[in-house]
Amino acid sequence: MEFLSKLHPVTVHFPIAIMIVYSLFEIFALFKNDLTFYKTSLVLLIIGITGAVLSVLTGNQAMHLLNESAVTISPELSTAVSAHEDSANLFLWYFIFFTVLRVYLHISKKILLKIRYILAILLIFGIYFTYETGRLGGILVYKFGVGTDLILHK
Repeated sequence: MEFLSKLHPVTVHFPIAIMIVYSLFEIFALFKNDLTFYKTSLVLLIIGITGAVLSVLTGNQAMHLLNESAVTISPELSTAVSAHEDSANLFLWYFIFFTVLRVYLHISKKILLKIRYILAILLIFGIYFTYETGRLGGILVYKFGVGTDLILHK
């Protein structure tokens, strides 16, 4: 399963980008009041959440391999890994809930303007969760060398 863990750095950037673009489309559709952007944003959300699931699965595999490696893991690194994992799980579950809600509203045609404003406000939290997960992942790479050969030489 080492193959999956090596995919994590490749898979994480896609959902981050897609979720940010999705959020922009959703907000733009709200202010422009354009259903084309609204429908496109739903497609982007579904693509983004699919990529996020793949990223979390590959990240879990990478964490498993790190825990099984011969590398000594400092308490500081362990805390950083846990924070990243918790943030990624929060991000994933938040957007899974958001996707289910968004699909339900789309199918039931209950997407009133005031509901769209509420969704836009909720997206601010989603954007923050996206940012925080990426930031914590960046700390793992740039501070601790996780996912690089640098960690093997410490």
